Amino acid sequence: MSKHPHILIFTGPFASGKTDLVKHYAENGFNRAITATTRPPRPDEEDGKDYYFQTRTAFENMGVCGELVESIAVNGHCYGTPRSSVLSPFYNRQSIVLSLDPCGALHFQDYGDEDIRRAVIAVYVDVGFALATKRARERPGGMPFDELKRRFATRKQEERLKPEFRHIVHNDGAFAATVSAIDRIIEIRRQEVALVPA
Repeated sequence: MSKHPHILIFTGPFASGKTDLVKHYAENGFNRAITATTRPPRPDEEDGKDYYFQTRTAFENMGVCGELVESIAVNGHCYGTPRSSVLSPFYNRQSIVLSLDPCGALHFQDYGDEDIRRAVIAVYVDVGFALATKRARERPGGMPFDELKRRFATRKQEERLKPEFRHIVHNDGAFAATVSAIDRIIEIRRQEVALVPA
């Protein structure tokens, strides 16, 4: 257990490699927080492993009952972070990793608990247009043209939020270099948090 656990959030445009980064850190000491969504699962996704797939009614009930740390609507679907996925492991001093839409990441950073806000390391993962398109088309099951078009329309909105993030890394395909840059960010934040009196 860490004396100063972190909440590592990867955000940025779609197909920027956030899922691979979450997987890497979940395999290297971080507890992966599963988020909830109303969108249908992709062919390679499992309920409770990749997301908690919810009906719109069930998702809205979670919000009404205060069970979500943050929630947003993107591309016609709802996404949110259940409190149980984050707060329980965090207060057991486990560092957490998850992927969020930029709006969701900003909302998370404004969460009312000071300990949570101080622990958040939000990293905007940037990627070029051509590489993002290539990754989207290579996903299992592919991506319909209409969905791809919607995603790139949303991308413009996501890129406008990039300056709101302190930490930005470029994931241009050199995964080891991307991880190395993120590790440096984590170490800097670890030192910063350690200097703040408990």
